[in-house]
Amino acid sequence: EKIAQADRIELQTMRGDINSSNATIRQQIEAEKEQILFVQDDLIRKERMYEKAKSKLCEDEKALEECARSVADRVEKLVRRETLCAEMEAIIDSRGADVALKEKSVAERESELS
Repeated sequence: EKIAQADRIELQTMRGDINSSNATIRQQIEAEKEQILFVQDDLIRKERMYEKAKSKLCEDEKALEECARSVADRVEKLVRRETLCAEMEAIIDSRGADVALKEKSVAERESELS
């Protein structure tokens, strides 16, 4: 009976040790679960931030494309204006040359008449 009693005491000690160990492990598991939830929340928050940044980047790219088109249109208009100005200057120069020839012709006739 002393052996049986010693075995029961040893069994109770083992149960106590196991229960204590299990309680410690459960606490660690709960702490890990809390950490996992924290990390999951952080990942979800970062994913939302990423999606917002990605959306903003798309908007910025569209705005840049629109700006580039606008600049290209303006450059094209400037080139047309420069071409038109050059053509008008050529016309003015041509008219000046025509007037000079006419003046020379008139001067020659006047000198012939006098």
